[in-house]
Amino acid sequence: MIERLHPADVETIAALVAAHVTRELEDRLGAAPTAGLVDAAEVAQRFGVTAEWVRDHADELGVVRLGDGPRPRLRFDLRAVAERIARSRGEGSQPSDAAPRRRSLDRARQPSGTGVPLLPIRGQSGVE
Repeated sequence: MIERLHPADVETIAALVAAHVTRELEDRLGAAPTAGLVDAAEVAQRFGVTAEWVRDHADELGVVRLGDGPRPRLRFDLRAVAERIARSRGEGSQPSDAAPRRRSLDRARQPSGTGVPLLPIRGQSGVE
């Protein structure tokens, strides 16, 4: 009987191999191929998640905040993000933890910033 790896284990192994190859290239080339900081949209594209998920998990991903105001620019080192994701998967978190999450439709029913409740979406809550 052939034993098979769980898909999450395969992804973890692939991420670890990618991180190892990246380090090897850096050693041989003397520079990081992913050097520099990127925004949440670039991280989301590279790792197949939403930018919202990246912002929600910014601290876990090693965010660098540019500025000290109420909404500083968020930047990420792709190499560090890849290593942190690989490490978190290797420590037993479920792959669904890294999957993009859709916002709850209940947000549409919450009041807007003007204090006026929003209209429900057609087909939801019995609205036709």
